[in-house]
Amino acid sequence: MAAAAREPGAPIPKNAIDPDLVKLGRSRAKVGIITSAGILGLCVYFLLRLGPDRRFGGEGDKPASVAVSDVLGDRIAPDSYVEIEAEPLMAHAIRSLKARGDAGLRVVPVRGSNDRLWLTVSGDAWDQPAINGRYTGRLRKLEDMTLSKSVKAHVAENPRAVFATSPAIRAGVAANTIKLVTGESLTVDDSLNVAFDTVEPKTSLVVVSFNERLPDMRSWGGALRRAEIENAKVAQARDNDEALGQGRFEVALSA
Repeated sequence: MAAAAREPGAPIPKNAIDPDLVKLGRSRAKVGIITSAGILGLCVYFLLRLGPDRRFGGEGDKPASVAVSDVLGDRIAPDSYVEIEAEPLMAHAIRSLKARGDAGLRVVPVRGSNDRLWLTVSGDAWDQPAINGRYTGRLRKLEDMTLSKSVKAHVAENPRAVFATSPAIRAGVAANTIKLVTGESLTVDDSLNVAFDTVEPKTSLVVVSFNERLPDMRSWGGALRRAEIENAKVAQARDNDEALGQGRFEVALSA
């Protein structure tokens, strides 16, 4: 006797197999050589792309203490977790913004590194400062960071002034390399803009402010003579002297 057909939606007896849940085996997906090559290429891409992050993730919890000279001498591998004692040249800091209204980051060259070593610190003025002069973080090449293009463009468009003493300039002109006051060296070529600021040891500059009693240079000249400063001469005025209500005298110092 044949079994009665099961009505649709009828309950399944205990230990019975629900025929609606039984599925026929499907054919296996065909993976050809093109698909295999694509998967392999994707794996290689992520292996190379995430390689630096993987190396940095394998560093220990304690940073390695290194010197600036070690970094400049390529004795420290990139993506190392390091602690370095350095003096940032904050006057040459470059701010890199993440978004409008964000404090961003400050990228600062290290004194004595010839702009080869930079520190990336928070752009927030309320951030905890490095009081002891030691900075901890990941050592990376600038080219591998997203801010490299904007920083390089800013440096190229806004050259920074550097300073050297007169003896250092005279000593370095022949070799086209001048030692700066920061300890770095500057290679000299015809494209450099140079300004000289010399101190005259035999002359003093006196800046005077006009008031009701001494309203002009003539009255101030008389006041200087009464103070027994006989050799005061009117000096060349600067553009903002008139707006500030002031004048200048050059006074030759006695031998």
